[in-house]
Amino acid sequence: MIAIGCVLAYLAVALFGARHLYARLRARAIDKRAEQNAEMRFFRADAVKEFNEWDRVEVVVGAVLATVFWPLALVGFGVYRFVTTDPALSRTELAAERDAMAKRISELEHELGIKETP
Repeated sequence: MIAIGCVLAYLAVALFGARHLYARLRARAIDKRAEQNAEMRFFRADAVKEFNEWDRVEVVVGAVLATVFWPLALVGFGVYRFVTTDPALSRTELAAERDAMAKRISELEHELGIKETP
């Protein structure tokens, strides 16, 4: 019985979260569509009408899925960050870093008037 209550509470919070996320995604999509329409000189369309015709379903589905499955997404993001954070540098990256550092040192020496010693 407690599990059912927890599931219902989770779904209720997810629905309110989906509503909030939908509002933000809708505003972003309409603003983006309006900017695209403003760039076109000869074609002026209503951004809200275009959103309702073309983008509404995708935004609703995205908002609902994001709010229902956010714990899985959070775990997935955590695993991704753990695996990809601070990897060992390759030889190419090390060489590029070394060359950039040598270039910066020579620039600073030139700015300060320091002559290279053999």
